Amino acid sequence: MLRRFLSVGLRQTTTTLFPALTLALGTSFKVAVMAELLANAGGIGGALALARINLDIAEALAWVTIAVMLLIVVEYTLVQPVKAESTAGATRPSHGGLNDERAAHDPDRSRLSWQNDPR
Repeated sequence: MLRRFLSVGLRQTTTTLFPALTLALGTSFKVAVMAELLANAGGIGGALALARINLDIAEALAWVTIAVMLLIVVEYTLVQPVKAESTAGATRPSHGGLNDERAAHDPDRSRLSWQNDPR
């Protein structure tokens, strides 16, 4: 049962797990920067608060750019390799069921229904 879950169930959950993980990672970065900004506790948020107080738009945008770049680096060094590793062995399931299996053994069944029409 556990082996079946790990081989089938876990692969099916990765289609929703990784987009949610990416969204949570981006939100957590925003929350951390905003917490630093409101608390003026240093870090990127503290530097952004200082730039805002001094009305230095260029510095504020530079800190926002640094935060976005840091988020991209973290996502592509942590999340994407795990995603690629977990989906590497996944194969696309066939949607034909028994018809695909019969078509492999019977060449007449492999044709579309309109091709078998005698008209």
